[in-house]
Amino acid sequence: MKKTVRYLLLFLCITSVSCLKLETNPEKIFTTIGLNGNKIPSNFKRAFDEIRGQKKIGNLKAYSETEKKYVAATAQECIASNYQNIFEEDIKKIKALSADEESQPIIDNGLAMFQYADEIYKNEYPIIAKMIDEGIPDEEIDAAIAQLEATKGAELERLRIRTMDLLLPYADKNGVEYETINGRF
Repeated sequence: MKKTVRYLLLFLCITSVSCLKLETNPEKIFTTIGLNGNKIPSNFKRAFDEIRGQKKIGNLKAYSETEKKYVAATAQECIASNYQNIFEEDIKKIKALSADEESQPIIDNGLAMFQYADEIYKNEYPIIAKMIDEGIPDEEIDAAIAQLEATKGAELERLRIRTMDLLLPYADKNGVEYETINGRF
């Protein structure tokens, strides 16, 4: 009898913990997708202008894992250090969110948005960084950035709008407090 009671109590504890873990948390969903989404740039030119400016004055740096400090770097090293892995933790956190029928589309769209931004940072940014390192004229670099913004930047903005169009009403419905500044989001 004691063994049966113990097993029953253990089952109830595990079930309670499991149910708590599976419960959706609108505040966590909003923070993980909405607030962390502020890291995703609305344009790419600003980052490359900063890199070019720092390179011109000899102050371009990247973090060195071996030296445990920031060291002089090329544009490609700067991109690899400061941009290419910026969304990996966010993607893991989004994948770990508990969802229900109402929040699943938000999580799916948020994940697509972060994965697309991650793809741009890993695949497109190094191409433009290489152009900077090779001393390609600013006009050509600006044209490459404009092309990136017109294509992948436009798609990223579409993903952002779709995600936020789902997230903001969800936050409102669930009492999540937030502010939008300078624009729609």
